[in-house]
Amino acid sequence: EANRILEFVKDKAREVGSGLNIVGAHFFHSIALGNQGRIGEAMESLTEGRRLAELNQEKYYLSRLPNTVAWLYRELGDPERSQLVNLENVQLAREFGMPEGEANSHVNLAIDYMELGEPARAHEILQKAESIFDEDIWYRWRYSIRLKAAFARYWILQGDLDAARGYAEASEEAARVHGDWKYRAWARKTLGEIALLLDDVDTSRACLDHAIGILTAHPCPTIGWKILSSRAELAAQLGDSMAADEFRGRARATIQSLADSVTDDPLKTRFLKSPDVRRV
Repeated sequence: EANRILEFVKDKAREVGSGLNIVGAHFFHSIALGNQGRIGEAMESLTEGRRLAELNQEKYYLSRLPNTVAWLYRELGDPERSQLVNLENVQLAREFGMPEGEANSHVNLAIDYMELGEPARAHEILQKAESIFDEDIWYRWRYSIRLKAAFARYWILQGDLDAARGYAEASEEAARVHGDWKYRAWARKTLGEIALLLDDVDTSRACLDHAIGILTAHPCPTIGWKILSSRAELAAQLGDSMAADEFRGRARATIQSLADSVTDDPLKTRFLKSPDVRRV
């Protein structure tokens, strides 16, 4: 439905010459396409959106578009490129006086640093994002969901599972209030991971099954394969080889679908050879 509306917006914005709304439609369309697993199309929409934003000096979106590019790189197993683009976005957001764009870049950078094995740096950057969100209310409801999810990941890496669970539950509640199904599913995955670290297998299984149920009704391939992979690993630990094979097969099919959507062959290859994908 979002795709249909955004195509309509682009057509109408072109008719009346509204550059801001053309760029905005490309921005939101790329997010919708990315969450549908149509990554090549999402990248194309971002490229065109940025070209038009630079041509018309649409600073509002220039301070936000790179964040979305970085997100797609990270989803394709390239945290190094994601980090570079997020650092660029921090500078653009500061230059244009857009604190919300800067704060979101900090959340993204923290995730990159955690994936690159630098949790101390990640914590420092998460605190920066938190301080900006405390001062700037624009769109804060949305990005605070992601901030809490990132803090949960950080505390898992630090071994403080009580803190991790608190942040994951807070992220899930915020996502529930605002109708964010993607982050409700991701919070369930995180809580399942925490439960397994505490040897609570039943809770872990229930959380992961809940997450899979959410994504069955509200598909999001970019996180779906990761949740299915976690469920496969749990089934294998429980000695249920049939269930493990089923979940692993579904995860692999989702991975292949994502890879098939990527038009950049080196990026596709990097994704398929990334450590998380190779473990499936």
